[in-house]
Amino acid sequence: MKRGHVAFVGLFAAACSGVPNPGPPPEAPAHSGDWTCVGKGTTARLEPVQPRGRFAVALQDAYTHAPVGDLLLAVCAMGDEDCATPASEAKADPTGNATLTVPVGRSSFDGFVRVSGAGIATHYVFLPEREAACPSCALDLPIYTPSALAATTQMTGLKLDAKGGLVRVDLQDCAGAPAKDVTVSIGSFGCSESEAMDGRAKTGLLFPPRGCRGPLFAYATGGHGSVTRAALATDATGVALGFGVPPGQLGIAQLLDGKTVAGAVGFARGGAVSEFVLRPRFSPAPPLFSQP
Repeated sequence: MKRGHVAFVGLFAAACSGVPNPGPPPEAPAHSGDWTCVGKGTTARLEPVQPRGRFAVALQDAYTHAPVGDLLLAVCAMGDEDCATPASEAKADPTGNATLTVPVGRSSFDGFVRVSGAGIATHYVFLPEREAACPSCALDLPIYTPSALAATTQMTGLKLDAKGGLVRVDLQDCAGAPAKDVTVSIGSFGCSESEAMDGRAKTGLLFPPRGCRGPLFAYATGGHGSVTRAALATDATGVALGFGVPPGQLGIAQLLDGKTVAGAVGFARGGAVSEFVLRPRFSPAPPLFSQP
C-alpha cells in the first residue's frame, strides 16, 4: 500500500465577517473525555528496535459479545493486503481464543489481522491503536457474524453487499477511552483523494466528489449496541459504522468540533468488514504487544 497519498480534509467555517473589532471568539463547546493532547506535538525519539511480540485475541460477536470460535486468523503487514506472507497464523478455539505473533517496534505494529471462515464475511482488523483492557488481557476483536449483520441491517436498513465494504471505527479520546460526540469522515482513493469528503448531511451521506458514491454512516446510540442513521455523532461507546464504502485504499479522520484530531489509513473490500481504532496522540504509542 502506498502511504502518504491520503488527504484528511476537515470541516471549514467561514471567518470573514467584515465587522471591525468583533470581540473574542466564542468558546468551543465543552466535551466529555480527555482532549488535552489535541494540537500538541512531541520531540520524543523512536528507537529502531524490532523485537518479536506475541498477543492473545478473543473473537466476539459484535452485537451480543458472545464468543465466536473456529475461525482462521492471519497477521499481515499493511502493504500485504492479500496476506501472501503472514507474520503468523492461528485458528481460534471453540471459545474464540487464539495467540498470534508479530514483529513490533516501539510503536504499534502497522498491520492487520485477517479473520476468515465458513459462514462469515472476511474481516480486516487493523491493529494500530488497538489495545487490550489490561496487560494480561486478550485483545477483543469484534466479529460481524450473520446474526450481528442481520441485527445491524434491521436497525439501519443497510446491508453488507459485494459492491461495498462495511467499515467500523472505534473512536477514542487522548486517554484511550471511547469518545462521545465526535464524528468520522472516510475518504476513498477511488473517489478522488484530494477532494473534501466531509460535509455530512442529516442522512449521514458524505457529499462525494465527481459523482462517486459516498458511504452512509450510522452511529451507536443509547450505549447498548444499537446503531442508527439518525444520530449525528457517537454516543458513549464511540462506535461509528460506514456502509457501502468503495473497495480500495482509505483515509479515515476523527473530527472533534469539525477539526481532524486523529487519522488512519487502510483499505476496504466489497463484501468484507474493515475495523479501525482512532485515537489522538501527542507522543509515541507504547508497545502494543508483549515481548517473549
